Amino acid sequence: MIAQTLVEYGLLQSLVNSVGHALGRAQSFLMQGNNRYLLGGALVLLLAGLVAGRRRR
Repeated sequence: MIAQTLVEYGLLQSLVNSVGHALGRAQSFLMQGNNRYLLGGALVLLLAGLVAGRRRR
């Protein structure tokens, strides 16, 4: 039980760190004026989410 909780916490912490790092990179891109790359990445993620959503149905 305790080991499972620690594993889950470790994975959760890793996910939080990844998201924080990605947000930091996005902010630096915005500061440099590379908006088209950020918008392109957001569009790709949106399309991937839509495709995954359709496959689940």
